[in-house]
Amino acid sequence: MSIRPDADEHVTVRGSMISTLRLSPSCLHVSVVQEWGLPNYHGVLAVDGATLHVVFDRQNQDLVRVWAETDAAAPQRACLVS
Repeated sequence: MSIRPDADEHVTVRGSMISTLRLSPSCLHVSVVQEWGLPNYHGVLAVDGATLHVVFDRQNQDLVRVWAETDAAAPQRACLVS
């Protein structure tokens, strides 16, 4: 995972910092797909209130390129126990 000083351009998804910049995606090991689930046909996956765009690297099969879009308009879900 690459480390960058500008945390504004990243989102934390299940313990991994994911870039929100489409032109500068995060480069992660392919095993994160096992934890998050497989993306759809278009490479889109919704995890933890963020929409992730996943592209498998053609040169190295062990890597995926991921960038995120936050779902600010998504309703917050809460569980009320009485």
